[in-house]
Amino acid sequence: MSLFSKWFSNKTDKSREAEKNEAVSYSAAEYCEIGEKSLVVGKYVEAMEFFQAAIEADKRFEKAYLLLANSYERQGNMVKAKATIHALLAIDPDNEAALTKLEQLSKSKQPERISDNTANNQVKEPVSTAPQHTSNPTRPIQPLNNGSLKYRVFASNSTDSFDFFIVFDNGNKLYFKIVDAKRMEACVVAPAKTFGRYNSTGCWEGYKLPEGIIQIPNTIEYNGLIYSVTAVDKCAFINCGPIKKVIIPDTITIIGEEAFKNCGLEEVKLSNTLEGIGAASFSCCRSLKAIDLPDSVIRIGNDAFSNCDQLNSIKFPNSIEIIESNTLIGCSKLSSITIPSSVKGIQSHAFGNYYYSLYGGTFSLTLIMESKTPPKVGPDFIISEKISHSKLMVTIIVPKGALEAYMNAQYWQLYDIQEKQ
Repeated sequence: MSLFSKWFSNKTDKSREAEKNEAVSYSAAEYCEIGEKSLVVGKYVEAMEFFQAAIEADKRFEKAYLLLANSYERQGNMVKAKATIHALLAIDPDNEAALTKLEQLSKSKQPERISDNTANNQVKEPVSTAPQHTSNPTRPIQPLNNGSLKYRVFASNSTDSFDFFIVFDNGNKLYFKIVDAKRMEACVVAPAKTFGRYNSTGCWEGYKLPEGIIQIPNTIEYNGLIYSVTAVDKCAFINCGPIKKVIIPDTITIIGEEAFKNCGLEEVKLSNTLEGIGAASFSCCRSLKAIDLPDSVIRIGNDAFSNCDQLNSIKFPNSIEIIESNTLIGCSKLSSITIPSSVKGIQSHAFGNYYYSLYGGTFSLTLIMESKTPPKVGPDFIISEKISHSKLMVTIIVPKGALEAYMNAQYWQLYDIQEKQ
């Protein structure tokens, strides 16, 4: 199953049961190791289940108690965090790590819940033509990403296309849909109906656009449950011109198609666990000058960064095998592209600005190849054969010892090939 075909899909009960049965033979240390991996991506409930299993496997395994207590602490549940440490002390009264942790928890102040009246007095809703929503405030939490995000959570109306939304202190709102109730996962969505590719102008109709810096929380507490934010849905921020910067937490693994298309983005901080970037997801972000793609990314959809007029250079991650069509087309200032050895094929018009060349301009581009084996390409992987190559100056820099391979590879020899010094 391809990455994009399994977006937001859930495991079957049968596969879950199989995993559970298989996990019976794990040691306490192995349970903790698996739980820590879940914790890193914000899957707290799943992680805590593994820590509990570790305690059941070995009731004297100190690390499991400490990890479970930390998980409760991160969720603001200090009562259960202390109870977990007390359980360890009941078995090992002189455990120094437990005593230190208990002292730390005793000094820590648990955030107070906000009453309805307090919320109504403190939250000043921005003037908007958006539909009014019934408030259902919960306490603000401090997500794991850098800095403290201050916001309140509100329930949606029954007619809304989202399940809940949050309001930041500066008036910006983000909207969320629960995509997996069992695993407690949610994704960022557009507040209005999404219409599909190239027909999404109504996604924010009637709602105030977010502006400035947007930092997406990695977890949100709603109705007493903590949800991990695991994806940015298609068209979630399409045509949001006032957005200048977005920070995407490490819990997010998928950015859907057209998610940030035609935004005023100048800077993007991507998730370090990101796996997929959807088609046209950053297309027409005309102020975006650079983007750092993490090596966790295994697929980038076609047109992903097309028509980013200010984008100067880009390095594809080491996990990419195919660079899809039109990925960087229309980027008139693009001068350097680094292509890792993992890339096996490059599709049509992946690079360059052939429109710019077509209308009389010149275009200079350097491809830095890290593989000694030329990826498979067609005649128009950079530019259409119908366009004069005199308007397009392309230099291919290849590894030492790979010059002959590229010179003999079909369509690569159309351009100036140089061996890396």
